[in-house]
Amino acid sequence: RRCSLAMFSLARCYWRGIGVSNDEKLAAYWYKASSSLGNQHAQTQIGIFYAKGSMLSGFDQNYNEAVELWRKASAQGNPIAEFNLAGCYQQGLGVIEKDPSRAADLYSRSATSGYEPAKDRLEDFIPDVTSAADSDNNMRRMFFF
Repeated sequence: RRCSLAMFSLARCYWRGIGVSNDEKLAAYWYKASSSLGNQHAQTQIGIFYAKGSMLSGFDQNYNEAVELWRKASAQGNPIAEFNLAGCYQQGLGVIEKDPSRAADLYSRSATSGYEPAKDRLEDFIPDVTSAADSDNNMRRMFFF
């Protein structure tokens, strides 16, 4: 466990250029290493890379991979992973089908953990409605770093 935390910390340093030159490829390498050891924060970050598609870091957009990682981090109680996973269930991305009740449950769990964007989203959440026009706006707001 301690190694995964050290790897995650090193990844953040490379990602943000703290004490080292900013290097997205090295950041991705250390995030992946930490994620493979079960670090929920690394799993959440790698999921974001997959959801957004980060060519510099070597990630093609892949919601299925993002969802898998967010499920693992969510099982460990990570509120950001719960929030992002809820968005996937709400939009039907990387999951078999839209599931508004599962999305509401995940938003609620994330909000209960104190994650402010989840509290805001839960207040605005209307389970079965997202028009095609709103979909693009929702996608831009869905994933947080």
